[in-house]
Amino acid sequence: YENPKSILEPDAAGRNNIFFYLVLGFAFKVFGFQPSFYYGLVLILHIVVSILIIVFGYRVTGSKLASTMAGLFFLILSIHFQTVGWMENIGRVMMNALCLGALIQFDNYRKLHRTHNIIICWLLWFLALNSAEEAVVFPLILVIYDLFILKVNYFKKVHRGRLLALIPFVITQIAYFLFTLTFYGKAMGGYIG
Repeated sequence: YENPKSILEPDAAGRNNIFFYLVLGFAFKVFGFQPSFYYGLVLILHIVVSILIIVFGYRVTGSKLASTMAGLFFLILSIHFQTVGWMENIGRVMMNALCLGALIQFDNYRKLHRTHNIIICWLLWFLALNSAEEAVVFPLILVIYDLFILKVNYFKKVHRGRLLALIPFVITQIAYFLFTLTFYGKAMGGYIG
């Protein structure tokens, strides 16, 4: 982190999680090699994700009990031990929090039709995508949410406009795919051109 330009370069596996490395670099500048801070940060982020699950769950189900149980189950589930226990996974926990925040903004957009909600949704997803690559599936999650939770039928004329909100996500996903493909090729010693 002594060379800020190194954040823009892919790591050995070709990943380019810029936002994750910026947060980690900032934390390193402030806290140095104090592992307790990093463990505390990932634990706090995990609690934030659990709270966001409760909020989103309530919005979808309307049940305080079901959403609270889902959030608490996520919080204490032992499978998350490695995610919370390893400092390296801060990016994945950040991605979870950012994607859930983006999903809540998407829900706001679909229900209230406010443009700023879809913009915030895209920005949160973009930060999530630059925290951990698993966020690449988020546009598919939006389509699934539309189809199965909101019961949107894209084939009906009245719902076709709803597809327009997904275009920035698809364009970003394609650009990210091409960007990543180029960096994977360079990271593996080849050039994809």
